[in-house]
Amino acid sequence: MGDGDRDGVGPALDAEPPARRDQWVAAAAAVLSRAGTSVPPDADPRALLERRTVEDVPVPVLGLDADLSGGTPARAVASTGQDGVRRWDLRARIAAGDAAAAAADVRDELAGGSTSLWIPVGDRCTAPDDLSRVLADVRPDAVPVAVQPVGDTTAAQAADALVAWADRSGAPLHPDTSVGADPVGRLLTDGAGDPDVRGELAATARRAAGRGIRTAVVDATAAHHRGAGESRLLGYAVATGVAYLRALVDAGLDPAAAFAALEFRLPITDDVVVGVATLRAVRVLWARVAELSEVSKPAARARLHAVTSWPMLGRYDPWVNVLRGTAAAFAAAAGGADAVTVLPHDAPGGAVSAAGRRLARTTPLLLEREAVVRRTADPAAGSYAIEVLTDRLAERAWAECAELDSRGVAAAAADGTLPARWAASAEERRRRVATRRQPITGTTAFPSTADDPLARPAAGTADPLSGVARWSADFEELRDVPATEPVAVLVLGGTPRGAAAGPVVEALSTVGVPSATATVTTTPDDAVRSWRTLGAPAVVCLVPGAAEPPEWAADLPGLLRSHGARLVLAAPPRGTATAVRWSGPVDGDLDATTDLPDLGRRVRAAAAGGSP
Repeated sequence: MGDGDRDGVGPALDAEPPARRDQWVAAAAAVLSRAGTSVPPDADPRALLERRTVEDVPVPVLGLDADLSGGTPARAVASTGQDGVRRWDLRARIAAGDAAAAAADVRDELAGGSTSLWIPVGDRCTAPDDLSRVLADVRPDAVPVAVQPVGDTTAAQAADALVAWADRSGAPLHPDTSVGADPVGRLLTDGAGDPDVRGELAATARRAAGRGIRTAVVDATAAHHRGAGESRLLGYAVATGVAYLRALVDAGLDPAAAFAALEFRLPITDDVVVGVATLRAVRVLWARVAELSEVSKPAARARLHAVTSWPMLGRYDPWVNVLRGTAAAFAAAAGGADAVTVLPHDAPGGAVSAAGRRLARTTPLLLEREAVVRRTADPAAGSYAIEVLTDRLAERAWAECAELDSRGVAAAAADGTLPARWAASAEERRRRVATRRQPITGTTAFPSTADDPLARPAAGTADPLSGVARWSADFEELRDVPATEPVAVLVLGGTPRGAAAGPVVEALSTVGVPSATATVTTTPDDAVRSWRTLGAPAVVCLVPGAAEPPEWAADLPGLLRSHGARLVLAAPPRGTATAVRWSGPVDGDLDATTDLPDLGRRVRAAAAGGSP
């Protein structure tokens, strides 16, 4: 047995001395330099590798203990009262408008592994009077039910519907059942309600307390759907939670009971690292609220219901949504969510299939029972990078919470202050998606051109989510009505046509614009002939086959316009980020900074004879 082998099992963990930080910095700088990134002598390569959220929060790739603002790794768990692993609550969302269909969905979900239900009540979803029918086959003491009042339905009406169901069944309600009162969220989503939330919460609390169930939910998906980034979303959630605590205490609940009456509903995207840090941050923040309220940490532990993001889903190539849901559910597990809802992959198409529901519920089942990601209470503890990001989000969120609390979070929801505070991050997200800096696989990157019935726009559904914009919507609307005339893509030089034109063809296809390509190697007149051979389309895109366009192509944009082209675009050579400079003016670049939906509309306008 050698020095590096212990009992013949394998190499010793300490066979190699651990790398020092300066060695890592030198190695990272060398890699960046080879990739063409200049690294100043005193620079930290970590900063060059960082990306940033839509709120400009740095997401570290490697953290160090010196980066932490205080405490030690794993303090997030220690500070929140979460000292063990509870079984995951797999919560199915039931949003069918027809009571019989909703009842069938309930039976399928519970038979297939779901452990609780989330039911919007009101509007075009389950009517309050139909709730008992929808839940006819469910024992109230065995299955938690979280109702969500929507439309004209009040929280008190939803509570009465739950009570009527329990009384009809002759069994008590499960203690994790929730009335779902969320008056601030209703102000955001419906624009209706009273900014003084105390009346609604007091009336609901009386009904809920008498049955031993939860009163309210802080539904932060309302902020996510309106563009809030992570730190402001967390600030909104905690400020709203504090407002609800005050209202419940004013209604007669003791502080510990007020904490127990609340639940948080948080959106989780497929950005795993940010998702894990977001859930950890809300636990840290709520533990601080409990500390200031002098309530014991176990009693005040934040109860988290994670929901995979609706805006992140794409309608085209919807099977990719299965992967998005898996990544988001993994983040929910690693971040410490108590309950999780994975939205079906085919939901953006309007009609959720049985297969879509099955995939949605088996995803967290697999993560829990096969991948066993729930076996550890806080698996991210000790990862300095995630600890640092947790700190950064929590610090910004606490400042946002203080600001909203001083203004009054309900008043800010009623007067439009909140959406205005989220406008910058919403626009940044739109810009990133439009330029493909934030790619949406299957829609804005590697778009599927196959005819998929699931991608076709469907008639309106009962689900309130159907009215919430998704990030890929601008691309989908353009692809729904494809352009009738192709763009002529002229490759200038000897590069194989497919290799040079490929990125341009893909970019155009994301906005429903077909293309026709030709290689031009000799003269401007040859380029004009090739353009005419392609049908003389109104829009032309010039692509150099080398690092620079050939000298004879300098005046090509003007020449093509003189022959009838209305819009002349220029793309960079393959493998470069920005377009080259032309001596003759072009009408726009098609590069990594191009707003593709805007370009798609300009192309259509030019083809129709209008102004591009």
